[in-house]
Amino acid sequence: MLLSGMLTMNCQNTADASADLGNGNTPVADDLPAPADETAEISLNGVRHTLVHKYDCKGGTTGIGFAKVAFGEPTLFLHGVDLNATGNITIKSNTNPLAWHMDVDDVGGTWVTKAAGCSAAVVENTATTFALKAVACPIERTSGEGTLSFRLRCTKGT
Repeated sequence: MLLSGMLTMNCQNTADASADLGNGNTPVADDLPAPADETAEISLNGVRHTLVHKYDCKGGTTGIGFAKVAFGEPTLFLHGVDLNATGNITIKSNTNPLAWHMDVDDVGGTWVTKAAGCSAAVVENTATTFALKAVACPIERTSGEGTLSFRLRCTKGT
């Protein structure tokens, strides 16, 4: 029975990985699980959170925004978003509001992407759905440095 359960789990993990391979984006070992529709999964400095309150999923400076609870922390905001993007994109520091950039708020303040930027992969891009993931993005704020991994899935234009 234990062997059967282990085989089932392995098959499910393989199916999740192969779903990403169809888009040419190879998953890495420390990927977060695929999020439910209209949610984001994040790992902020090694602490996992599911963000279930969606603010926006729009292109441009409005961008994509999620929070753990309405008006609560942590949050994940992406600005300068191109909802037509495919493949890999670079999330830069917030010095260029027209390019992809990110900020994350928690009880200690706001984290931003380090100047070198961070690579992210578009996992899904259809007429209605946008899904993006990033692993081990270097982030910083005045009190120090950290890392952020995230995976989000949202309905475009909402």
